[in-house]
Amino acid sequence: MRVASFQETQGDSPNLEDTIMTTRKSTRAFWMVAALGVAMGGIACAGSEAVEPGESTEATESPVISASLGDQIEKAVRDIETGRNLKEARATLDQALVDPTSTSDQRDDARLALSRYHELSGDKEAAVRVVEELLASHRIDMRYAARGLAEKRLRLLLTGSEEDAPRLPADTTVAPVAKALADHFVAGADGSTTVEILIFGRTPDDDDTVGTFNIAGAIREKKQEDCPLCNDSTNTHTSRSQTSSWVSIPAAAAADPAKELTPAKSLTVYYYDLETNRVPSRYDAYLPLPSEQIAAHLEKGEGLIAVKTREGAPPIVVLAAPRWAMLSEVEKAFANMTELPKEPTPVALNPTPRPKEIQAVVRSSYPKMRKCYETHLASVPDARGKIVMSFAIDAEGAVQDLDSSESTLTDGSLRGCFETVFSGMKFPATGGRVTVKYPISLTP
Repeated sequence: MRVASFQETQGDSPNLEDTIMTTRKSTRAFWMVAALGVAMGGIACAGSEAVEPGESTEATESPVISASLGDQIEKAVRDIETGRNLKEARATLDQALVDPTSTSDQRDDARLALSRYHELSGDKEAAVRVVEELLASHRIDMRYAARGLAEKRLRLLLTGSEEDAPRLPADTTVAPVAKALADHFVAGADGSTTVEILIFGRTPDDDDTVGTFNIAGAIREKKQEDCPLCNDSTNTHTSRSQTSSWVSIPAAAAADPAKELTPAKSLTVYYYDLETNRVPSRYDAYLPLPSEQIAAHLEKGEGLIAVKTREGAPPIVVLAAPRWAMLSEVEKAFANMTELPKEPTPVALNPTPRPKEIQAVVRSSYPKMRKCYETHLASVPDARGKIVMSFAIDAEGAVQDLDSSESTLTDGSLRGCFETVFSGMKFPATGGRVTVKYPISLTP
């Protein structure tokens, strides 16, 4: 399935369009491969995690794996999942962590299995602590096989969900607030400025022209303003690490300040929302104000900007919104500030569903829509055209007033199948009503 186009219009009626492409012969084979991938996944297959853009697929070491130890860990994992020989399994995993012949990957597998053991034993705190120890053991090194599994597990244990947010490019221009942030970076005796930025979470906006954290650019512009005729070159060294969410806090906190980025000495930014990126209160010490206070603002439907300045270190910034799709609007409000706020600052937000939110919900039902189309192709092999779904989203996020009469594919069964899929969709509850027209192109 690929997306052909996606248009947005201002106002209450977002105009979205997707294309579903399918081949009748290959679909079953694709899902069979996917199913096998899921069936074969597990703690012992941590190396199957996807690599994010810009990250190396090269392993951090070339271990000679001890087959016997690997087999013992796998058996312990199976025993824990089936509830058998738990004492023996626990002893095996503990031994793997201190065995001098164990590889880094094997120790990671053992920690993940121990976390599961503690969870099943009812000791959630121990389950969380073991995963935090795994993440901290790698510091902020992103090139290890178990990273994705460990971060998902920490998120699941503390929030009940594994959902993450996509990675987006860094800023390229200079926002007004970047100049205010630049004041907190001081040049050394040799005239060079070291800029370290640590970011947890992301916004849904793929526009890199905001320049909120382009500190190097801000330093250059400030130099030009102070001396228009001087050379505008600056000796600035920037290190920036952006991870998907708060689950990287344990690794960053355990990093070596002399070699790596840490919250203690970096400009530290948290993107915070109530859907997938609510920072657990266990990490309140790293935030400008307690997580519950941030959440209280968001539950009123408003965004929040909170900044904590520090003596001898750059500020800590929280950009928060009730829903992930609203975060880019809070960031833009922060970007336009000429001074850092001394108190938590609310940001007014329209509760209306954003086009990206509508698109995300619709796309989550692609498999059902593909099945509708493939059933139709069985009787009309060359059928192609558009299904145009017009509908309203009510205050609770439910779909009302479905209408597909503008579709170029007019078969009643096909349209009825799509209407059934759309009627079961659930959008964010916003307290208001919005109308949507969503054309979907179907091409065999």
